[in-house]
Parts: sequence; C-alpha cells; structure tokens
Amino acid sequence: MFWFELGREFKLSIAEILTVFPFVKIVYIDEKICIIDGVKKEVILEKVSNLGGTIKVFEVQKSFLNNSKIADIWTYIKDFLLSKREWKLSYGLSVFWKSPIELKKFLMNLKHAFREMWVNSRFINQDFKNLSSAQIIGEKLVKKETDISLVYSEENSFIGNTIWIQDIEAYGKRDYGKIRDMENIGMLPPKLAQMMINLSRDTSIGSVFRIYDPFVGLGTVLIESLHMGNNSVFWSDYNPEMVISSRKNISDTAQEFSLDIIKYEIIELDANDIATSSILKNQSIDAIVTEGYLGKLFNARTLDLDSIHSERKLLASMYENFFSGLKKLHFLWTVVISFPFWEVQKKYHYFEEIYQIIEKYCTIESILLPTLSFKPTKVGSLLYKRPNQIVGREIFKLRMK
Repeated sequence: MFWFELGREFKLSIAEILTVFPFVKIVYIDEKICIIDGVKKEVILEKVSNLGGTIKVFEVQKSFLNNSKIADIWTYIKDFLLSKREWKLSYGLSVFWKSPIELKKFLMNLKHAFREMWVNSRFINQDFKNLSSAQIIGEKLVKKETDISLVYSEENSFIGNTIWIQDIEAYGKRDYGKIRDMENIGMLPPKLAQMMINLSRDTSIGSVFRIYDPFVGLGTVLIESLHMGNNSVFWSDYNPEMVISSRKNISDTAQEFSLDIIKYEIIELDANDIATSSILKNQSIDAIVTEGYLGKLFNARTLDLDSIHSERKLLASMYENFFSGLKKLHFLWTVVISFPFWEVQKKYHYFEEIYQIIEKYCTIESILLPTLSFKPTKVGSLLYKRPNQIVGREIFKLRMK
C-alpha cells in the first residue's frame, strides 16, 4: 500500500492520482491523504514526478487498529529504524490527524532506547514538530528510508516511510525562469498545468501524446508536457508577443533539460478563429489542454460586480466562437480547460454563461469517481484558487459532441 499526501486543492490531487493509476484499490481517502493498493512501487516512482498535486508519497509498512497499544506501535517503529541504520542512525517522525501520540515523549523514548543499545542516533525533528520537506531532503532521509510517518484514520493507523518528495525548487525554476516580455499577464502554475495534462491523458496512448494549446501564453502547459515525456506539442495564440515568448521558453526548456521534441508547430491565431487552425486541420491531436483566456486582470480596487458582468459578456462571445469552431472542425477528443471565477467580499462569482455554451457543444466528463464522498461542483468542475487571489480557475474535462 502507498499513501499520497495531497496538495491544497485536494480534489484535483485525488482526480489526478486516480487518472494516472486507474485500476488501484482505494484503501482510505480524506482531504489530506489518499491510500491506494494494487500498484507496484517501481510504477509509482516512475510516474509520481509528473503528479503536480502530490506533495509526498509514503510506502505503508504496517497498519494497526486504532485500539492498539501505543507501545506496540513504538516497538514496530524502533525495530524498523534499526533495520535501516548505517554507522549513524538519522531519522524523523511525523504524526498526522487526531493522533493520541505525544511526539516529544515518543521521540525521547526512541532516543533513550537506542542509547541503551549503543546505537549512535539522532532525530531530525526541530522543537519536536513534524518534519518539513526541506528537512527531509536536506538530511537525505528518503534515500536512508528513515523518514517515518504515522497517520491515524477513523479505524486504522498506518506507518510508512517516505519514498518520494515533490521538488519545489524545480517547479520554481521552471516557472520563474520563463521569459515574460509582458507584465500584465496571468501565470498558470506549473503544478496545475501538470494536473490538467494528466486529467486529459488516455492511458492507452503511448509516449507520443499530442497536445494542442490554443491559448498558449508563456507556454507553461507545453513546457510541463515536455517534462512529462510528451514530445509532440502544438500551440497558437492571438498575441504575436506571446507566440515569440512561448517559442523561446519552450526552446530554452528543451535545451536546458535535454528534452527531445519530435514534432511541434506554432501559429499566430485568434481563438475566435479556431475553425481556421491549420494545426487542427492537418495534425492528429489527442487532446486540447489549455488555460483559457481569463479576461482582464483586476486588483482588489478595480474588481466589482459591474466589471465582472461586463467581462463575462465579452468572454462568452469569444468562447461561443471557440467551441462552435471546434464543432465545425469535427474535433471530437478531450478538452481540459480552465475558466475564470472571481471573488468579491468573500463570495465567488462564476462565469455562468460558459455553462450554457458547454451544454450546447460538449459533454462534461467525470473528473472524480462517483463512488467517492468528495464531489465536484454542481456543474461538474473542480476549482483551483491560490490564497489571497481574487481570480480563480474553474477546470472542466470536456468531450466535444
């Protein structure tokens, strides 16, 4: 069994995991973790670096009923750590969710036990708090297999060691290393781009997965697509400056990380005129994955209900042309796309006009399994919004009718 520590937008994280690993058994799931069984460790390690919504992955070593004695849990963790010791035993312990364990006492008891056994040891926990990813990475505890976590669910407690941690620095380097010739443009987070690509993916398709982004912007979707091993990418944008910047960003990414681009094409094209796209006419595209145009950039002073209403009318006209254009081209494959929603005085205001357009041209595909207790929005979307931002993203997985 393996458990995944989920990102902030946990529903998107769950949807991504169950898309990438579609035939697993769900052992336990909540807003913080997803425990699955029926997949091999090497398969998880092969794919997990492409999961934008997963923070850490742990391999479950043992489970206990919640009425088990803490002494039995303590003994198991002690023996497990002893089996991993080198000349010096460095380890960390983190406990999650309604744990009856007092971490300071637990750690001190381990330290005393190792001392009595003449084992040179130290725990990494500072101030007896759970370890951060930076601490785990810095002390190389993943390689040593000595970062231990204990998770309490409603019925069981699970003990596991970390086998993978998300590389935050790599995401930051890819994001902030991009060329930005224009200041007033929205920036799609690389993690979200990965999640959207994974949601679009047909697992029956091989390594050549052809993605088209018709609102390319700075090229984030395609950059992440290349990092995920998709070596055929296609894109367009109405803004010639964005076309130039995205081309440079993708070229620099391919060169810096030695990524092979087997096939690509870029054109300058307004999404209103998608029906004239030479890419869709001449290339075999597996999916459209894109952050749609989010509209005018607002700040807390300029955003009000009137401006939202005006922006929705303009966006609705463009998206009517976009989806009708796809229909004219008989594009029948998956479209994973984000639309804006706005927050004013702690209330969300949605782009309601898009729902009618979607109903006219598309079928909304299920993002979350219907058997889960967690549900998408009433229109079948999932939301992504960073704290303190006034504009969020509403994400749909669509199939053209």
